Amino acid sequence: MGGIPAATALIESSAAAEAGGKTGLTALSAAVMFLLMLLFTPVALMIPKEATAPALILIGLNMFSGLRKVDLANFTDGLPVLMMVMITLIANSFGTGIAGGLLFYIVIKAIAGKWREIPIGLWVLAVPLVYYFATLVRH
Repeated sequence: MGGIPAATALIESSAAAEAGGKTGLTALSAAVMFLLMLLFTPVALMIPKEATAPALILIGLNMFSGLRKVDLANFTDGLPVLMMVMITLIANSFGTGIAGGLLFYIVIKAIAGKWREIPIGLWVLAVPLVYYFATLVRH
């Protein structure tokens, strides 16, 4: 069936969350709309990518407004969030930003002596994330 651009999926899921969609029915509705859009692909391809810029800007502003809720006074929790935002912007990739932020969270907690606060699942996840960054540097 092919794929959809990541920006399109992000816009759809963020718009659904902003509209108050919290159940699986919201995701199912979005999936049905994506499937119906396959029929109108030629029409959709006529829309320039620049037309989605306002929606992406609003989604970005909405995401940054969530930073107000982060306790920046708590060094071990606030700094990884800021690092996640910086890595996302520098790498131009949400996945890389989240991966970097999670690794940074583990490192900061361990350095601060709060390694017991790190869930075991995050320790397990650290292994493929380190591998991801190791291979990312080589390419």
